[in-house]
Amino acid sequence: MTFKGSLFKGILFQKYIEVDTEKNEFRRIHGLLYLFRFKEKAEKLPKADYLLLFKTLYVKCETCTPEDFEKNGVYQLSLVYNKKRKFVLHVSSDKGEVFEKARLLSKIWNLKILDSATQRGKSTWINDHLLAA
Repeated sequence: MTFKGSLFKGILFQKYIEVDTEKNEFRRIHGLLYLFRFKEKAEKLPKADYLLLFKTLYVKCETCTPEDFEKNGVYQLSLVYNKKRKFVLHVSSDKGEVFEKARLLSKIWNLKILDSATQRGKSTWINDHLLAA
């Protein structure tokens, strides 16, 4: 199966990631004006420890309040490897979309999900796919 994740969508430039879950390979795709696409060479995915969901601001903001974080944050889905290294798979302002992609990849790769996005400052493990098996 091929998983497609969005990393950045701007008016001029776009950046995506395409993951082949059967071959455990990925490639980055760069877009220009939604007309041209440039695909990088496929690379092997690192051996994953778990999937991480979290909410963040795109820009470091020293004067931002918690309300700014809640209103303007985006959700990221990352593959965590080597215990602390993160490989971003998808970014979106739609929490449901990111969670659905996390559950899909969790089932395919049989990985736990660490949810750090739902409740700020409190992480919880989601492993409902293991219960259904």
